[in-house]
Amino acid sequence: LHRLIRRQRQMCIRDSINAYYILDLTQELSMIRYMVEKGYDVFVTDWKLITEETKNATLEDYISEIMEAKRVIKNLTGQDKIGGLGYCIGGTYIDIDAALNDEYKYLINLTTLLNSKIGEEGAGLMGAFSDFSINDIDRFIETYNGVFPGEVLKGFFDWVKPEKAAMMFMDMYFYGNEYKYASDAVFFWNTHSTRDLAGPAHRQYLWEIYYKNNLAKGKMKLFDKKVDLKNITVPFCNVAALFDHIVPFPNALSTAYLIGTPREDQTTIKIYGGHVRGVVNPHLYPVLEGFMRKHSGKKERKVNYSSAFQQGLSNPSHDAHAGSAA
Repeated sequence: LHRLIRRQRQMCIRDSINAYYILDLTQELSMIRYMVEKGYDVFVTDWKLITEETKNATLEDYISEIMEAKRVIKNLTGQDKIGGLGYCIGGTYIDIDAALNDEYKYLINLTTLLNSKIGEEGAGLMGAFSDFSINDIDRFIETYNGVFPGEVLKGFFDWVKPEKAAMMFMDMYFYGNEYKYASDAVFFWNTHSTRDLAGPAHRQYLWEIYYKNNLAKGKMKLFDKKVDLKNITVPFCNVAALFDHIVPFPNALSTAYLIGTPREDQTTIKIYGGHVRGVVNPHLYPVLEGFMRKHSGKKERKVNYSSAFQQGLSNPSHDAHAGSAA
């Protein structure tokens, strides 16, 4: 507990659909392990499982949990501002929080969508399945007792990239190549970690961000406040995947024009991969660490957090609904 670390701590917000360990799959495929070994303190959040108690969580509840996680980290470290990293929906959430609350030293988005209306294709098949004029999403939520079921979501991600599902089917049942998936950590994560989502929160997300595109337009409101992405002025790193079928490449790139960060403080990284494997990518880790190092403070001697941890978790500001800080 007494080695030198980077002065700036980092909070990672993962997406709310799959398990948090996508950023910590194996020793070789672990962005978190890489950053820790480089001397950073990394705090990772995980969302609570959806139960009868949490299934009515709203988008405000999710953002409130990010605010609570920041409070815990501040109590642990004594720092007012931290670095922020968000993957997929987690990136959208952390950007919303940053637009409402100026408490970040820098931000990193990993394959994150803020703008659903780009060109003729919009947000691609994801946008089509999220179109309220085509799909009765309210009835869908009601049918499944107020939640978006994880199993349905898992099938949905296969539908938006059918060639991948077809290739896997042929490998496993016709070509005898099932061994290819036996030790594939990403495949295991994809097939075992999809979770139920709180109906009200995800409906709000689809309506505001996909269907109406209100976040990009500056018309979205949370906590009775307008969410203005131009309020984000800190150094910003945007990672866009060229073959992403969840967040199309042009949509991810458009983030540069939505935020208020000056062009000279923006870094855009194009990766030759998809939504998951492009991010679970050891070649990406040192590039991100270079951005973090540039915008972090000087190294300092690490303190013992054992007593501070209990203090950081004491006196929570509200009862948790959507997630929990870890």
